[in-house]
Amino acid sequence: MSSWFDFMWVGDVERYSEYVDSMHGRGIYVVCTQSMITTYQYEKEEPAELAATILRNPFGELVSSDYGLGETMGGTQTWYIHSMLHPTWQDMLLDEIKMAIDYGADGILIDELPYGAAYEPDFTEYTMQLYNEYHSRKTPEEINDILEMFEIATLDDLDYTAEVCAALDQLEFTSEDWRNWEVQQSIPLFEDYQRFIRVENKKAIERIITEAKAYAEETQGRVIPFSGNFNDLSSQEAVYCFDLVDFADMECSYNRWGWFPMTRNAASVRLAAALGKKGYVLTAMDTRGALLGRGPETTRNFYRTAIADAYASGGAFYVEEGGHGLQQDIPALTPYYRFPLDNLHLFEGVEPVEPEICVLHLWENLDAPHYSKAFHGTSNLLADSGYQFDVVFGAEEYLQWGKVPRYPAPDYPLTLEMISGYPLVIVPELVDLTSGHAAVLLDYVEGGGVLVVFSSPGDLDTLVVQRGADPSISQLVGFLNDMEVDVGAGRVIRPADRWGSMYASIPDTHFQGVMRGLLEQEGFMPQVGGMPDAFISAFQYNDGSRLITQLVNYDYNWNTDVTTAADPMELELTLPGSMAGADLSVTFYSPEAPPQALASVIEGGVVHVTTPGFSVWGVIEIVATS
Repeated sequence: MSSWFDFMWVGDVERYSEYVDSMHGRGIYVVCTQSMITTYQYEKEEPAELAATILRNPFGELVSSDYGLGETMGGTQTWYIHSMLHPTWQDMLLDEIKMAIDYGADGILIDELPYGAAYEPDFTEYTMQLYNEYHSRKTPEEINDILEMFEIATLDDLDYTAEVCAALDQLEFTSEDWRNWEVQQSIPLFEDYQRFIRVENKKAIERIITEAKAYAEETQGRVIPFSGNFNDLSSQEAVYCFDLVDFADMECSYNRWGWFPMTRNAASVRLAAALGKKGYVLTAMDTRGALLGRGPETTRNFYRTAIADAYASGGAFYVEEGGHGLQQDIPALTPYYRFPLDNLHLFEGVEPVEPEICVLHLWENLDAPHYSKAFHGTSNLLADSGYQFDVVFGAEEYLQWGKVPRYPAPDYPLTLEMISGYPLVIVPELVDLTSGHAAVLLDYVEGGGVLVVFSSPGDLDTLVVQRGADPSISQLVGFLNDMEVDVGAGRVIRPADRWGSMYASIPDTHFQGVMRGLLEQEGFMPQVGGMPDAFISAFQYNDGSRLITQLVNYDYNWNTDVTTAADPMELELTLPGSMAGADLSVTFYSPEAPPQALASVIEGGVVHVTTPGFSVWGVIEIVATS
């Protein structure tokens, strides 16, 4: 149920009450979608009170966006962006969310929640007033620096809009100009202003969610969960607001835009769990297919892969059907949609197996240019090589080249206890490092842990220039420059190449052998042995008496919508200790065929089993029968 496309422009919204009642009668939960910052602008219908909330650039011009508009809506409408900082806009969003609650919505998903209007210039009168108040809360030293910078006597004399206009020295100004790095460097206090926008944006989100939840409890006596689309949780913008929601939604995790053809979700699901959010909903939108005029028959394997990835990696799934002209071949996809519902025992009541490996997600690296590829590529490489893994997150405040960065660090301090239970820690991309994180990693290694860090000599040299005076950072970088060295009771290893980034950019099964070779050399064997050199991931779950191994085939060509089927595999599955010595039954499940009993051989706590071939999704269930 989308207020984004209806509440603002359609008068007959009361029909939603009937719609929600109808869905509830069929046992279907209804989630209302709301947009944080945008509305289609019909000048004659735009409420006058909202005019002051539309963003303005430093020169007083209204800020609009063509975000998807020219391609998906024919370019016939102007899309103005509104300021999340303005209380009138917050009130409008809150009123619409309350309307959805009144109609019986079971949850609220807020689009653009992580970023609001943070990427656009916001020089409305109200925002500039807030910015001056923001300065007043700074230390006396910081205030004095501002006064000297602008040659003013008091903060009341500061006209930041005028100062920015003077610095830009141009008559025309676009959103593209605002995002230009060279232009940004010419703007005084630019990083400080960006941080202010993000701080206030988060306050606005928190206010809306808090008041809406209170409204639901007061008027209907029920708790209503909130979510927002967080993409892949590999950026600071996504993680920054993550503590405000009850579960995560990865919107567009599967869309076929040219720049983002296919994202796997295991790393994000595990990161969400590390941040205390077990619910993770994944969205599939074959937008590129729709734009190219492809029919439903050309998206079958796209959606099959999306459904399999969502459930196998520990999340849930929904699809946007109808919006953006999307279509599906429902008869062909029905077995995949039905598979989790018809086999709930494969998904409910089980938890991920305890891994030996954690992928360490450090806040100060999240906005590095290639970090997302490194994070997901490393995680995908582990899963394709048969290794199970957790994700651990750490964040603390830091200065970036002497400046406060745009996003305040969330309250997730990394401690030795968080990683000491993992014999192996992998840092997928090291571009920056805080003093506290360096100290924790040194303690981890000296206590016997194996630390594998992917970084380049150039990034390490830059790190030394910026933070080399810190003894912990200097010492750790020295170990990394040695490539492979014993430290205390542990080891530090820096492979020559950044395998994760390369695996995500240009997937090559060669890297699976390289990763397995390194880990086996250090004594770490895959929980799922015998994985072929193919793009097939293994995710394992258990409940003490059952071991579930989910297999997803990602050998998919999104240009042709063709999946290369997986051949039969001879796998070696390591049993949890609770199942050692028990009699076992082994069954193979797939949306593509009826359940099939499999023969197996047990040797030293390892089950040897041969799977049948399958197209996209297969599941092995091992049950202790005695």
